[in-house]
Amino acid sequence: MTSAPKTGPGLGISIAVIVVGAIAATAGYWIGFNSAFQALSAPTFPIPGETTQTLREGSYDVYVEEFSFADILDDQAVIPDSRDAEIVVTGPSGQQIAVDTGLRPDVSTSRGFDFYIAVGEFEVVESGDYTVAIANTDPTLGIVAESILTSWRRAIPWLIVAAIGTLLIIVGLVMLILGIVRRNRAAKTTRTQPAGAPLAPQGPPPAPPVSTPAPPP
Repeated sequence: MTSAPKTGPGLGISIAVIVVGAIAATAGYWIGFNSAFQALSAPTFPIPGETTQTLREGSYDVYVEEFSFADILDDQAVIPDSRDAEIVVTGPSGQQIAVDTGLRPDVSTSRGFDFYIAVGEFEVVESGDYTVAIANTDPTLGIVAESILTSWRRAIPWLIVAAIGTLLIIVGLVMLILGIVRRNRAAKTTRTQPAGAPLAPQGPPPAPPVSTPAPPP
């Protein structure tokens, strides 16, 4: 009994693996990087002033604009004095949230040509609407954004999903190529055999029959 040559993974299965991997990788990278660099997309607000935002549990930094590179190029740069900025954070129930204030030059972000530096940090233990008010500072812009540690903590699970999706894409492509190569080989084998001829046997050739001598008369 003979068997047909192996044709490898099916075309439909290979494409399905690639599609699932692409969806997982796209969603993972998009959400992961948006979470990791949340400070780059957080809204700005004028200060002195206040902003009310819906915040999730985690640590948050309060930034103020120090200067704009565009103003420096125009010789119009005015660096605001934010050393004594007063920051008041009010929670969903009207409670005051403790804020660790003070300039933190090692924590900064940028928005286009504008450079921001952190002047305060507070913890959110309950998701809800929080009002952040900043006073006693020169007129400028402010940002409330998740701290780097909180942002990356939210991003890591999605980046893992993205890595798995990327691996699935690679596996799917390997399956697709392997299937195409094996199907081409099977088609060539079929074309080289005469019509109606049995497929070439697989494995070692059968052993020759053993003859038994006839008994003497």
